[in-house]
Amino acid sequence: MIRIGIAGAGAIAAVHMDAFALFPDRCRVVAICDTFPEKAAGLAASRELDAKVFPSIDAMLADGNVDVVSVCL
Repeated sequence: MIRIGIAGAGAIAAVHMDAFALFPDRCRVVAICDTFPEKAAGLAASRELDAKVFPSIDAMLADGNVDVVSVCL
């Protein structure tokens, strides 16, 4: 299972998340970061994801729980 982190919580992030959702047996979004953490939390909630929310990409990468980052800035 590939653990995906999303950088950015705007419209493109939502498109990427929808695409990843097509392959639930291969990948899972586990983290989202945005300079507005409440926006990232809202995006995760809208997709019913149990993803960690971070205020920066540095914080998300320091957590060490992602294999791939989808940059949606």
